Amino acid sequence: MLEAAAAAEEGQRHLHVSRKTDSSSLLPILKPYVDAFPGTEESRTVSVEAQTLDSMVAERIRRPCLLKVDAQGGELEVLAGAEAVLRQVDVAYVECSFVEFYRGQALADELILALFNCGLRLDGVYGLVRDARGRCLQADLLFRRDS
Repeated sequence: MLEAAAAAEEGQRHLHVSRKTDSSSLLPILKPYVDAFPGTEESRTVSVEAQTLDSMVAERIRRPCLLKVDAQGGELEVLAGAEAVLRQVDVAYVECSFVEFYRGQALADELILALFNCGLRLDGVYGLVRDARGRCLQADLLFRRDS
């Protein structure tokens, strides 16, 4: 088991721990997230070791390769540290937000462009979450390598 946060660069980082731990992030949690998902406010921060996906797994990948990224707003940062990994990925499944829930997070359009530039095209949208007014908040996007 690897005990590290995936990031664009290696080093110590602050993890913003949510009361609901699956909402914890390297990015600060914003009020729109807490409003949309009650009980997710930050409870504390802890220092964690960050590493790139390239340093953690690039040499251990076997194809076909599926990459799943759900980094609570840090998806683009994870991908920035995964250049070698992304060259080996056949399919990617990435959680994307349409609303800024974490300070500085990339939104869906930025992630779609970044993955397109790596040769992965949007192939499906799953698990769409809407607010009470019907506004799209987030979804899981499926990408496939161009053949």
